[in-house]
Amino acid sequence: MTQSTEPDLHFPDELGPADVLMLKGEHDPRTRTTTLSAILLDRAPDFDVVVREFERISREFIRLRQRVVNPILPLAASRWVVDPDFAIAHHVSHQVLSAPGDLRSLLTVCLHRLEAPMDLGRPLWEVVLVEGLVGQEGRAALLLKAHHAITDGIGGLQLLRSMYDFEPDAVLRPMPLQPIPDHLTEVDVLRRGILRDVGQALPQARARSKWLLDKGRDLLREPAESLDRLKAQLTSAQRVLGDPPAAPSPLLRRRGLNRRLFATEFPLALIKASAKRAGCSVNDAYLAGVGAGLRLYHEAKGLAVDEVSMAIPVNVRRDGDPAGGNRFAGARIAVPIAEKDPALRMQVIRQRMRSAVDEPALPIMDLIGPVMARLPTPALEFMARSVSSIDIQASNVPGLPDAPYFAGSKVLKFYPFGPLPGVAMMIILYSQARQCYVGVHYDTDSFDEPELLERCLEQGFDETLGGAREQRKPVVKSRRSAQPSPRPAQRVRKQVSSRRSPRTGR
Repeated sequence: MTQSTEPDLHFPDELGPADVLMLKGEHDPRTRTTTLSAILLDRAPDFDVVVREFERISREFIRLRQRVVNPILPLAASRWVVDPDFAIAHHVSHQVLSAPGDLRSLLTVCLHRLEAPMDLGRPLWEVVLVEGLVGQEGRAALLLKAHHAITDGIGGLQLLRSMYDFEPDAVLRPMPLQPIPDHLTEVDVLRRGILRDVGQALPQARARSKWLLDKGRDLLREPAESLDRLKAQLTSAQRVLGDPPAAPSPLLRRRGLNRRLFATEFPLALIKASAKRAGCSVNDAYLAGVGAGLRLYHEAKGLAVDEVSMAIPVNVRRDGDPAGGNRFAGARIAVPIAEKDPALRMQVIRQRMRSAVDEPALPIMDLIGPVMARLPTPALEFMARSVSSIDIQASNVPGLPDAPYFAGSKVLKFYPFGPLPGVAMMIILYSQARQCYVGVHYDTDSFDEPELLERCLEQGFDETLGGAREQRKPVVKSRRSAQPSPRPAQRVRKQVSSRRSPRTGR
């Protein structure tokens, strides 16, 4: 029997440590972790059908029906409970796009929705049907906003599968039974958590004792080797949790509350071909394209930087994992933006990604996350301000192979926008129906010339794709002026070199 590679559609009741940390960041606009997907449609579906469909989806993907209840004291885990006050009208709305109705107008609406805080007393999502879109991008859009605590990018694909059909005249799916509401209070959550911890205390103590005994035996049998392994683990933890792999860019050190969204796209076949020529993966080529855009921006601003620090989530989901929650580890690499040869840039990125993914301490958040999740919010905010920041966060989500439909409307495009958790830019690539869609959310206090940045990102992807601009479809174009000639550039030296061999990937 072939084992399914899709996550089961079930959800744990308790929040994981990463989910708790993300929720605690909701109180500060600088640390919010809300995501928004702009799904562009060929026509506007009937709003009543949209409401009906999300009522159905909320009963299948039950996390959309649940809210978070925290214990009255931080002695137990927070829990997801089916909201007894759930009303679909609080989560699905409708609006008409103001003139001129182009994609930039839509992205302005997306940004306002993305920046608005979530109501933590309700399920953490909302959908807006936007009409009035004009041009080749479509006639309507569905904006799906969700807190990152609900699920990560890979888990979110299961939500999309619950939403989509793959034929235009699909019959509406039957309405599942309504989940039974749960009236747990903060005191109930504390009591259940303590009872669970007491029940697990003895098995956990036995497991820890066995682990310590095994480590003690190893130390007695092979003292030198055991100490070397411990030293390697500590050194790896220093790389994973220590200073960024490259010095912060002098141009990107400011962080503020002024944000902007940008979107572009290109054929999946082009980036696959570019990656194949270099003996690399699509992800390597994607990160190389981002790096090229950053180099062009720095050069146009009169500063040449060798490397930029970048954080990349690494999927650690396994078969049978539930769809809800976050299951990724954070790899960090120095992207060699000064390297102008796209193939060489990809190959260095490939090597450094291999080193980052192979770090023994990569899953260290599994160990320290439960402790951090119990800390009060002010302490976490202080820690977030104290740590050295990463400049860029980039993610790559392989999507659906075919163009789907929603409520009878064809999905034309899909632009993903992530949060800005202390970084200057969050950039996400999502592939669907042989097309790559790139959503960029960035801080305009860091990138103080937005139109220049957007031009540079488009040109950076062109460079990496082999200069095939005529085959690409840049979406949101800035006012086209002549590319400014770079001022004499001051070179900022690289900080970190790679240590390991390349690893294959998508």
